[in-house]
This record gives sequence, C-alpha cells and structure tokens, in this order.
Amino acid sequence: MSEDMTLQPSQQTSPTCLSETDSALCIVVGNPNPHNNEIPRWKPGLYIPFLAITGAQAKYAEATFKQAVKQWNESKIGITFDFVEEENDAVFTLTYGGEHNNVFAKAFFPSNQDLNRILVYSVALRPEYIMWLEWVFLHELGHVLGLGHEFALKSEKGGVRFPDEEGADGETGNTPTAPRSIMEYYHRSESATQHPIPGVQPNLMDYPEGKLPFKDIEETKRFYQLESGTTYENRPIVDYNPRKAQVYQPTAIRKATEDAEEGIDRQREKAERDKAWLQKHGKERRKPKDVE
Repeated sequence: MSEDMTLQPSQQTSPTCLSETDSALCIVVGNPNPHNNEIPRWKPGLYIPFLAITGAQAKYAEATFKQAVKQWNESKIGITFDFVEEENDAVFTLTYGGEHNNVFAKAFFPSNQDLNRILVYSVALRPEYIMWLEWVFLHELGHVLGLGHEFALKSEKGGVRFPDEEGADGETGNTPTAPRSIMEYYHRSESATQHPIPGVQPNLMDYPEGKLPFKDIEETKRFYQLESGTTYENRPIVDYNPRKAQVYQPTAIRKATEDAEEGIDRQREKAERDKAWLQKHGKERRKPKDVE
C-alpha cells in the first residue's frame, strides 16, 4: 500500500504539509513507511497516466493541476505525466475531496498500487488560499515523484539527502547558495505576521511566476538517472512499474498512430474510388483528378 502526504493548515490555521509517518530528496528521498527501508521512485522513462475527476466544484483546481503537471513534464526529469479520460487507464486521479477540516491536499509515493489518488479539498479553493494552488500541486506532484519534505532530514527522521552536498543545512538540505526547494516550507511555529501563509510557503518570491526551482529540476533529474538498486545510507533505490503504466500508450504516440491509420484509411478509400471509376469508364479515358 502506498503512503500519502497531506497538506493542511496547522492549529493556527496556517497550512503545513504533514506526512502520516517518516517522509522521504538537497532534495530528500526515502520511503515514508518506516518498516520499508527503501527509496521509491517510478521506473525511469515511464509515462504515468492520470485522470482529473474533480467535478463541477473544482474545475479551476483541475486546470491549475494541469499547469503544474505541464511544468514537471517540461522539466524532462525522466517521468512524464499524461492525461487520460478513463479511470481504468489511470495510475492516479486528481479527485475533489470536499470538506476535510483544514486540509488542502493529499498525495502519495511511488508504488505498484493499482490506483492512487491526489485529493484536493475545499479549503484550497478559498479566496485567501487559491493563489497558492499551483504551488500546492507542484509540491504534491513532488511527493508523487518520490520527493519528501526538505526538513524531513531532521524533524521527520526518515529523509535521505540527495545528493549529499557539502555545506548543506542539516535540517532543510539547502546549501548557502541554493534556492529554496518546492518541497520546503516553514514550520508551524512561524509567526503569522511573517508570511501570508506561514507553514506552507516561506516566500513566494523565491518562485518567480510560480515556476519550479532550478534546484529541484536538476536534482530530480539526477535522482532518476541513477541505476536501480543504488544505495544511499544503506537504502536501495527501488523502481516501481505499475501495471497500467506498462500497458499505457502515451497520448502523443497514440495520436500519431491514429493519424497514420486515418491516413491509410483515406488512401484506401481513394484507391477504391479510383478502381470503381476505371471499372465504369474504362482505361481508354483519362480519369479526372480527385474523382469522388
């Protein structure tokens, strides 16, 4: 069973991202299940099909989620998310979860589970929070890729720093010159007057126009370029290749195939028309161009 990551406000109604147990990449990686000593990721090169079934309540959330997916896909980190229209084809769904106290969203780590869910809750769509929704989804998709909280190195006691950078902060994994990670946020003890949403976003100016930090892109690429079985702190990297991803035909390939088949059908139909015209009029007469 996959573990999940939950994004929710703290007791002071300031959002935080809480894991159910230990989380796991200057990024932090590792399995959130303390009984499973591994570093999970998807098999490199996979297309991960997903479906958005948010319903009328959260169409904006669906559109924003697709923008976050686009950012991760354009980063070419080794995994591609691909939108599908049928749940039977999906490895995971984005689903509207309705009311859930002050929880924003809930995600999961890579696994072979047949169907996972990212849940987005109503609080994420409130006017005071909705401007951060794309950041929330970038963060949650980080979990889906196998990334844990930057501060998990200390406070959640389950993270493995990757790569092990000299001079990196022991709690956040950030180096003095590195930008903040999308997987980092301030602790609940931060003053509500310091940040609009203390506990979730340290400073949105660290993410120009809501873009993924270069640090996260490059280090996630490096993570997915490693050989399966590579160990960090005695934890092996384990690749997951769920059944639906194995049989899935990516949208671009499927469309190219459909276009090619459609072209073949058009050529076949034209040949049949030409044959019928020749049978009717004989070979001695010149066939007009594009006889219908």
